[in-house]
Amino acid sequence: SSGGGDESDTRSETSEKTPEYIEEDRPLLSGIHVKGATLNRLIRILIDSFDPNGILIDESEYPKVFFLMHKWIMESEHLSNMLYDLFKHNGDDYKKAIVAQEKRQFKECQLRVCQAYSYWIKNFPMHFDLDKRLKDACEKMQNLIESSGDSDCMNLVDLSQIPSFDWMRQMTVRNQAKNKTVSLAFNNIESQTLAAQLTYLEWKILRRITFTDYKIYAIKNTLQGNPRLERSIQFFNGLSTWIQCMVLSKMTPKQRAEIIHKFLEVAKYLRDLQNFNTCLAVIGGISHSALARLSKTMMCLSTEDIKFLSEMTDLLSSNSNYAQYRRSLAESEGFKIPIIGVHLKDIISLHVALQDRFEYDLINFRKLVQLSIVFRTLTNLQVSIPPIQPNHDLINLLTLSVDLSYTEDEIYELSLAREPRSSVSSPDQVSRGLSPGESANDSADVLKKKEQVQSPVFADWAAG
Repeated sequence: SSGGGDESDTRSETSEKTPEYIEEDRPLLSGIHVKGATLNRLIRILIDSFDPNGILIDESEYPKVFFLMHKWIMESEHLSNMLYDLFKHNGDDYKKAIVAQEKRQFKECQLRVCQAYSYWIKNFPMHFDLDKRLKDACEKMQNLIESSGDSDCMNLVDLSQIPSFDWMRQMTVRNQAKNKTVSLAFNNIESQTLAAQLTYLEWKILRRITFTDYKIYAIKNTLQGNPRLERSIQFFNGLSTWIQCMVLSKMTPKQRAEIIHKFLEVAKYLRDLQNFNTCLAVIGGISHSALARLSKTMMCLSTEDIKFLSEMTDLLSSNSNYAQYRRSLAESEGFKIPIIGVHLKDIISLHVALQDRFEYDLINFRKLVQLSIVFRTLTNLQVSIPPIQPNHDLINLLTLSVDLSYTEDEIYELSLAREPRSSVSSPDQVSRGLSPGESANDSADVLKKKEQVQSPVFADWAAG
């Protein structure tokens, strides 16, 4: 790494002859010119990004990236304490200073510290509501400001207007009654309604996942001790499984094709809602080998259905590192739900490829900038609102339905029962291999051994 001119030779506070700053020669985001630096230097850059009135100098994205990503390198409480120390030291220097200009400089620096703190509170209020130690550190900062008598700063560091983020603490309760078959009045529910309520349910599950949840998964590459992320993956896999079961619950190829058609309609509305994650779960369920092998069923699909399935498969394909999906996501405006597994894999790839520190123990801020672009995509869900009126009765039914777990083997067994390998049947002929008197509602009885579904799809992707 090359140094940043004279700045790279600047001695650190401890007067050691080591650089404390490496300049970024290829800035990725507006106003971010640091590639690597000591933590103290990064904090100084943060403070210097604001003028005393709180205006971002040159509309720099540095504060947004710094506050979003700081938990990758430190605890929030530690950051608050560093800002506390800066405010205090400038206050002490202000008292000692005799020259008016010096006094004004120290006072301005204190004000910029508070502007940075205010930006943190306004843009990342969940940090303060969800982290008690940070909240306590902030109160310590407030007490220091109060004792200084600086009314401008007192108004800036204020937690009284922070909304509650209790919903991020709570987990969706999963249905434990695994031996009960839940049947939706599927035919009576409009495809558009299903897509909307699945989107609302997906959003509720995904927005609870915190920065730390994603970070822990990226570093440890395991879902153990990560219940919110695990829940989202269970929902994704459960939805794909439920779709397969709904199709296989039907007795004739024509009936099964009608269910596939309905789910393709659901996928179309999910695409319209820019819900790529649930869309992938639906298309993944329809494309699963247990259904793809049903040649008689597939022959009953219309040309339009086959064309749309092909288009969606291309859109969500992993080809060229999900190039088509990434392009569509980038072009999407407003509310959207990204494919979580794709971006989890991005985080892991960046973490594995790039070290957290450069030579001389300088923090690799370029890595944090690259990670921040991915994290923004994921954490936007915490502040976005879906354009959907929730139907809680239907959401509860959907939650129960997708929580019924079956193994891959059980589903494939039922697929073989519906269309045996040697099967020759007409579109209306009832499939062979079924117990006498079995009805569409009873068809899931074959699957009543409730063993755990195989390893999560996302975990497999992320392991690369």
